[in-house]
Amino acid sequence: MESIEMSKSLKEILSTPIKDTTVSEIRLQVVVGLPLPLIIIYFISLFSPYFISFSFGFLVLGVYMFFIKNIENHFDLYSEEEGKKYSFEGLCVESLLIGLIAFTSFLPFYYHFNKSFGLGVSFGFLIPGILIFIRRKIFTESSRIIEDDDNLELGYHPLAYYILGIVCGFRLLSSSALLFIKYFTKGYPSLLTSIIFLIVSILYLILILSPDLINKVIHFDLRKESSFVKYFILCNIVVEMLIFIAKFLVNFS
Repeated sequence: MESIEMSKSLKEILSTPIKDTTVSEIRLQVVVGLPLPLIIIYFISLFSPYFISFSFGFLVLGVYMFFIKNIENHFDLYSEEEGKKYSFEGLCVESLLIGLIAFTSFLPFYYHFNKSFGLGVSFGFLIPGILIFIRRKIFTESSRIIEDDDNLELGYHPLAYYILGIVCGFRLLSSSALLFIKYFTKGYPSLLTSIIFLIVSILYLILILSPDLINKVIHFDLRKESSFVKYFILCNIVVEMLIFIAKFLVNFS
């Protein structure tokens, strides 16, 4: 582990941006900074034990931060051309991180209040994050195109598609979870129906988060911001249709 320069005070180390810190400094930031939110969550959980679940999310974040320098060696997290802002690959990694944090934080919390909603939100954050991370070679800066007015278009922006995945994913997966809950508590709809709807939901998420494939069969270019807005609306219309089918199966089985 690198030695921390004695000329730096603890305050300076804690206030230094992550990308400008050494391995020792970033790990000191984690060790010093992580206990405070965990302590706060603990005291809040004394009044409502469900809040303790958020500590899992902070632990995931802490582990990520602790090994951030190792992660930087494997992924190009920052774009040197834009003042060390996150690159598209960095945003893909962040999408996975957000998914893991949301999953570990919200699954226990929401599960106690509304099982189907809790499962839907948790996996609705996690699965799109995993899919975007796996296909990070597609969500790159090279997907951005320059229009006639010299404006750089959106391209296959990871965060834009991650938001799309969350919005569609948590609703579909909540409906899927509801089908399973109804089956195990009421005996309907059938287990096969529930499994098929879950498979269809996941396949649909995989499909809509594959803009390079969709772009080959539609008449507008998804790399343009205006086209993405249309695509976002269209995807949600299909989701509503699938949810309608799920509700029909629950109410009329």
